[in-house]
Amino acid sequence: MSNSPNVPRYTNDSAGVGLLHIRKSIALAFLAVAVFLSILNILLIRQTRQLQTRVQGLRTELLLQPGGTAPPITGKDLLGDPLVIGYGQDRKKTVMLVFSPQCHACDLNWPKWSRALLFADRVGARVVGVNLSDNLPEDYLNQHGLRDRLVVAQADPTSILAYKFQFTPQTIVIDADARVQWVWTGVLEDKAEREFNRVLGDQLRP
Repeated sequence: MSNSPNVPRYTNDSAGVGLLHIRKSIALAFLAVAVFLSILNILLIRQTRQLQTRVQGLRTELLLQPGGTAPPITGKDLLGDPLVIGYGQDRKKTVMLVFSPQCHACDLNWPKWSRALLFADRVGARVVGVNLSDNLPEDYLNQHGLRDRLVVAQADPTSILAYKFQFTPQTIVIDADARVQWVWTGVLEDKAEREFNRVLGDQLRP
């Protein structure tokens, strides 16, 4: 009779069962991760949509929106005299350039605005510059060809509120019926320049 301790013996069957158990555990772990990632993806999509809705709401609150009616803009001209710019006296569209001499993005935008002004002149649109700064240096006017343009050197607070003038640069197209047709805030991209030309070019069509 042997006194050696009983040593457990592992058969091939028990090893196979253990390996199968490990594989199932790994599969379940991968499944749990996949489910978690799917739920996370759904939550991110929902959060992105909510954020987009909020951003659109902020844009509506902060920026002039196409489709609305623009009231006459009032303020002072380059000589400090009262100025009122309305719509409907003729069938011309109005191109409004909102700028500030202290705005670096405006400096980047002026080469694009120069092309826009050439096109506006070609189609017979009216160009109005709107200064949102407290001062408007003479050299700035001469540099950007504004001396011979219609410029609101200082807009009245009522017009600032009505047009939601907060950001520069801004490019606005208003038709002869005072309807806001197109608004672009920021430096004009190539796509925006094409859209501007298309919207303004409608004036050439009967």
